[in-house]
Amino acid sequence: MSSEAISAGIMITGAAIAAAFLVAAILPAIFTAGGTFGTVAHSADNQIRTDFEIIRAFTPTVASGTAPVDIWIKNTGQIRFNSAEIESMDVFFGNYQGIKRLVYTSSPPNEGFFSFIIEGVPGAMYWNPGDTLHINTTRAQNLQSPYYFALVAPNGVEKTHIFGGIGLPKTP
Repeated sequence: MSSEAISAGIMITGAAIAAAFLVAAILPAIFTAGGTFGTVAHSADNQIRTDFEIIRAFTPTVASGTAPVDIWIKNTGQIRFNSAEIESMDVFFGNYQGIKRLVYTSSPPNEGFFSFIIEGVPGAMYWNPGDTLHINTTRAQNLQSPYYFALVAPNGVEKTHIFGGIGLPKTP
């Protein structure tokens, strides 16, 4: 009878050790999957809460040289962007012959560069919900309309706008 008790004790101990190894192997995978789902949910929430509208774009007709291009964008979402995030946004401008990605500059922009200000808030460090971002760039005098503009936020939310040289309202 005592040998049966010893055998049962060994079996119970072995089962407990096997269960501990199984839990030790499975729990990290569960926590990793939970972290992944949490990250995906946070990213999706961030994209859902990000929205902006290109409300006006304008570039005058010029006889020679370069022409300024002004684009106004309203932050209609719930996310605010700091200056570094705005500087790193993907900004595209061009026409049917070619579209270029513009690079941020803090000085008045030449072709291939853009600068920005937040309207009505001098020296603002954040583009808050409800604020209007004013992007400036330049174009060559011989660049023919219609013009194409796109802004891509760091989280991938994108807005595009096609306009003529006389500041037509945005296209549907």
